[in-house]
Amino acid sequence: MRQPVIVRVSPAIQSLQIAAVFLQSIQPPVLYHLLVILIMRQLRPIILPLQLLQPTVLLQLKLLRSMFKMSMMFYLLQLQIQLTSK
Repeated sequence: MRQPVIVRVSPAIQSLQIAAVFLQSIQPPVLYHLLVILIMRQLRPIILPLQLLQPTVLLQLKLLRSMFKMSMMFYLLQLQIQLTSK
């Protein structure tokens, strides 16, 4: 029987997740998504050298990036629904 893979979340990733939750509470949400885009642009140059580190760190960053993308897609979908329902 295979053991479950435990991915440890680094403090940097944890603080980014906390920041993301905090930023989601800011109104209007557009501000949050602009900040997300800025954060992702800042992270891009950092991600490349991290490929030399453990694969778990890279995996965490990829997961975080996809979480941001998903939240943006969800927001745009909500916005589209609001606009079409008016």
